[in-house]
Amino acid sequence: MRIAQVLTVGALSLAMVSTASAERRPGLGGKYAARNITAAQGSLLVIAGPDSTQMLGTGGQFGNVDGGVNILKLKDVDSFIDFNFGAAYGVTPELEVGLVLPLALVTPDGVERDTVSGVQLFATYAKDMGKFDVGGRIAANISTVDGGYHGVTLGIPFLTKVGMNGRVDAGVFIPLVFGEDAAGDSEIGKALNIPIRYGHSITPKIFIGVETGLYLPDIKTDNGRVPFSIFGGYTLLAGGNVVDLGLSVGLPLAIYLGDNGPDATDVMQVAFGTNVQMAF
Repeated sequence: MRIAQVLTVGALSLAMVSTASAERRPGLGGKYAARNITAAQGSLLVIAGPDSTQMLGTGGQFGNVDGGVNILKLKDVDSFIDFNFGAAYGVTPELEVGLVLPLALVTPDGVERDTVSGVQLFATYAKDMGKFDVGGRIAANISTVDGGYHGVTLGIPFLTKVGMNGRVDAGVFIPLVFGEDAAGDSEIGKALNIPIRYGHSITPKIFIGVETGLYLPDIKTDNGRVPFSIFGGYTLLAGGNVVDLGLSVGLPLAIYLGDNGPDATDVMQVAFGTNVQMAF
């Protein structure tokens, strides 16, 4: 009788696990270290937190932008608080399309910013080759304010799986900004962003990691910045959706490449929020 009960419980447990796996689909759920660059086919990824691959290489003034609530504290200046959110949809196993909308929530006195200054539309194609993913990304930055700058970012993201629980996300991205200089002549600004992120799944639900890289605001100069941040998160299932709760803390100017640069702690950044994978 006891053996029959054990077999029955085991069979039911196996059925539940199989059903959960089928609902989550390969690449949709699972631990942080096992995911691919792009969103799974037929799924919607809601980006409202840090450490998504979609935000990797999205460089701002300090070369590091995350999803979710971003708090940027400059020395002797009140904090800037933004909320970056967006979505990515998996069109095929290799292709995703999406958008990111930045919102300015808090701006220090004396600084002018529009709540909505632009939107980013992007498409990423990445091939899964087992332990290594590589692809291409194009993102169009469209200004929504008068006199704003438009831009296009071209990039090559890649992912390397390290053992069973580690992953390295990196890439080479070239942001191009189009606008007019003080004399009214057309100009193109060229930057270089090379992010490097290592993430590790301590358990299927808990992950931690570090991120660094190189950011050159102008590709023609050696006036660069090396950021450094640490991050962590917790993954849970909610109504069949995979939810990541994440937190990132960093120094966007941990190392300044140039003369008379700021100290590493003159600029600090905290980002937090949630990313949700939804299967359809």
